[in-house]
Amino acid sequence: MHGGDIYNNEIEYDFSVNINPFGPYEEVISAAKKAASDLTVYPQYEAAKLRERIALCHGINVENVCVTNGASEAINAIIKNRYITDVIIETPSFYGYEKSVHKEQQLYTYTRNSFLKLNENLINRNSVLVIGNPSNPTGEYTDNFIIDSLYKRVKATGSLLLVDESFLALSDYYSNSLIEVIKENPDYYDRLIVVRSFTKTFAIPSVRVGYFISTNERIVNSIMNELPEWNVSCIAQACAMECLNHIDRIKDDVLRIRSLRRKLTKCNNKPIATISSGLPLKGEKKMVNFDSVQSEKGLRTLIKKNLAKEIHPGTKPSIDFIYKILEDAYNSGLNYDVTDMRNEIFAFAANSTNQADYCIKLVNKMKFKSETPSANVETASDAPIVFYDVEVFPNLFLVNWKEQGEGKPVARMINPTQTDI
Repeated sequence: MHGGDIYNNEIEYDFSVNINPFGPYEEVISAAKKAASDLTVYPQYEAAKLRERIALCHGINVENVCVTNGASEAINAIIKNRYITDVIIETPSFYGYEKSVHKEQQLYTYTRNSFLKLNENLINRNSVLVIGNPSNPTGEYTDNFIIDSLYKRVKATGSLLLVDESFLALSDYYSNSLIEVIKENPDYYDRLIVVRSFTKTFAIPSVRVGYFISTNERIVNSIMNELPEWNVSCIAQACAMECLNHIDRIKDDVLRIRSLRRKLTKCNNKPIATISSGLPLKGEKKMVNFDSVQSEKGLRTLIKKNLAKEIHPGTKPSIDFIYKILEDAYNSGLNYDVTDMRNEIFAFAANSTNQADYCIKLVNKMKFKSETPSANVETASDAPIVFYDVEVFPNLFLVNWKEQGEGKPVARMINPTQTDI
């Protein structure tokens, strides 16, 4: 069962109520008070203005949005839709998924790994597959490309995939919403539904407001027609509208949550390790003077940013960019070897929805290493001094760095892999 029952229990710490510890914002509280000043009016039907604001924030059509009385109502309405006969969920998961299944439906449960590898033969046209990302209660996050692999099987069978992103905005993966993937190819992702929650993100569980997004307008209309009239109150709509004015503050909240997470773990009881030996001395400097890429490290960083779609939102332009920087590096005479990244780049290219053939051909033309072996290469003698702070704990590894100078940003890596380093 869900926690949060302070009415029948004396609760000091409730780990099932995972909401923003820094909310609600004062502006949201003020909006609630203002809305409560006139309780004689009905809420706006279908939360029309809020629906428009949500669509505007995500850059999608208003017809693709349905506002609900919390994410729970969205999940319940989707699962209970009259066309759904089979409900397939991962386990363990939010109890509300299973609770939404009515007696005429068939429920199937699988562990997360089995769920993600589900065979097409186990999915029929009237199935809905439900997964939380990050998972509740485990907190496990699944990369979008893995979910996309599952979606291909869902698409082939004509069933539905419901991804519950209620906890995504407050996680380290807040920028990886599937909504951004949907926008790239709305026609292809017409069997995918994404649920989001204001409750967790802005710490307003008492007013109950959430929404779901689907590019299939028939699905949106079908579910909206089965919801009660005025399902979202005036106070909830007012709070949500104000929340959207402060959506940029969530990123700062995520960084503050990371600090709180460290305080709540035993790692801070451990002394910081010291380096027992000195760093190697610099050898003879080798200079590289060209604009696009100045070192193998810089080349790898640019490639990783493209694979994460931090520079271009689409797969094709990202592959084009990787091809260009490798060409520039090769033609400039830079000594480099990034052949270990080829498989990752190839897999990224193959995952393109509409341009896979083009992307794969371009990857096959890429020069993943220079003619001469890779060597230690330094930038020009006037290169800035970089300060590093590396902290190692039993369950946390932090690498932070910034260039010398006031106002320079701090770069941060949390639990990086050996390849990342």
